[in-house]
Amino acid sequence: MKMAPTSTICVLVLAIAVFFPSIVFGGDAGVNYGRDGDNLPPAKQVIDFLTDEFKYKISLIRVYDANTDILEALSGTNLVVTIGVPNEAIPYVASRQEAADKWVQDHITTYVAKGVRFRYVCVGNEAIPGIVASFIEPAIRNLYTSIRIKAGIDYIFVTTAVGLNVLGESYPPSRGQFGTNVAQIMNSLVQYLYSIESPLLINVYPYRALKNGGLNSFDSLSSITRPRARLGANRGNCLIFTFSLLFLTA
Repeated sequence: MKMAPTSTICVLVLAIAVFFPSIVFGGDAGVNYGRDGDNLPPAKQVIDFLTDEFKYKISLIRVYDANTDILEALSGTNLVVTIGVPNEAIPYVASRQEAADKWVQDHITTYVAKGVRFRYVCVGNEAIPGIVASFIEPAIRNLYTSIRIKAGIDYIFVTTAVGLNVLGESYPPSRGQFGTNVAQIMNSLVQYLYSIESPLLINVYPYRALKNGGLNSFDSLSSITRPRARLGANRGNCLIFTFSLLFLTA
């Protein structure tokens, strides 16, 4: 079932915040704080680098889980934070409202009081498709109630992040559609995100797309980067192409 045009526009205009952070944050750059690997520096050293040595030139940060060392290090800084609910924790948060309340108390309200500037709570990372996909919307609903209604925090948005593997067809953008295996989940999710004015976050890896080629990886991308290509909604650079694709899909 397709969303109404007005719903589509509102949801994906909000998603511009993800694709074009300069529109929302005045040109600020962001970084994903991944912790896969060994010999990693302590969280405080990383945050001090961004704030003291790098002088907030990178002022947006995404943390994939609610690691307490990182949250403590972020306390009192002006970094704008996206905090993740790990995929394995989604069923717990979705199970009942009390579970979401506890998660928010432990990881959000406690650190809001310590001066952490949360902007997004991201429920899972590329968990659609996957074994917890059906739990994502219930988890978002519970967390929204916990944050917006119970805690009264009106500036934190609850959402999820998907990859381009949610698409069944991706080229050209005007023919984009969700894959049949996720269409029901994605259509319901996007409509709910629209109703709470939250963006849908998209993980985009243009380099991987160009390196790997293939239909779901910006097939024939070179044709849409030519300035005079007559492709209508399908024209533009790699970033514009991706945005057009998701806009027309939803």
